[in-house]
Amino acid sequence: VEGKLTTRSYQDKEGTKKYSTEVVVNELLMLGKNKSA
Repeated sequence: VEGKLTTRSYQDKEGTKKYSTEVVVNELLMLGKNKSA
């Protein structure tokens, strides 16, 4: 996995400040299982 973490802040309906951390993926490499295993 290649990418970055992004953190944002916002206020909920009660006015409380909340934070959100997101994983932004640029590249994802899926590996298959080893046939000899």
